[in-house]
Amino acid sequence: MQVLNNPLAIVKTNTDEWYFPSRLIYRIASAASVLKPLEKLNCVYKHPGKECWLIVCTHEALAIHPWNEPYRKAIRQQAPITIGTVNFPNPRAMHVYTRAFRRVVPLLNLLDKHLPRTVALGTHHDICYKLITTSNPGECPTPEDIFADENKIHYSENLRLIDQMEEEARQSGQDYSKQINVLFYKEFQDTTCPRQRFVQDLERKRLESFYIEGEDEYSRILQMQETLAVAKHLAGGKLDSRNFFEQLIINHGKSSMNIEDFLKTSE
Repeated sequence: MQVLNNPLAIVKTNTDEWYFPSRLIYRIASAASVLKPLEKLNCVYKHPGKECWLIVCTHEALAIHPWNEPYRKAIRQQAPITIGTVNFPNPRAMHVYTRAFRRVVPLLNLLDKHLPRTVALGTHHDICYKLITTSNPGECPTPEDIFADENKIHYSENLRLIDQMEEEARQSGQDYSKQINVLFYKEFQDTTCPRQRFVQDLERKRLESFYIEGEDEYSRILQMQETLAVAKHLAGGKLDSRNFFEQLIINHGKSSMNIEDFLKTSE
């Protein structure tokens, strides 16, 4: 980890990215069915002191993504970067933690390539929208620390209901598609609920965009989430996301409206 040389500096990763921890949540058949193919990969190692597995940017992980120069420099120096940490909080769930938005899609691709979706399917993506600041890199919280308290992760009631309906449909075969479409409409059209307007420090998103629309679309979504998180920091920790996106749409195509310009228009 890097800490810029001033009090309470913003933390960046060793690959010069903003430190924005993420957690990918998977529904799995069993830990054994996941570990059997994972442990065959040369990029996956059992942690020597903890009950978790490390995904390192070598071999299969290196080949699956056009990593930029900081990652390739680490390979040349024989100091490969850990891009993900895997653990199993219960027999039917897998969590994958990472420290930067740009590592998320390569991890999703790697796991989707080597784990059948009947064995492991990503369902949710927990995102930290708070830039971490510290004067001591040794005090920087890990992604596992940041997402340890489920009660601090914001997840809208509409999406919770969709999850419940999908699980019931999976188990019973009932068709809830009409009710789910209504809830999706409410989730993205309702402008009356402040919880849906202001970006929270920790939020949970659904992962179907990656599986339905593909990696390019999900990469674009994550780029926007990173921009949103930086804008939130520059706005003093409180950002109206709908106003943010409206301003982006209004100024689309205009010459270089940056985040600072947006914040001036929002005052």
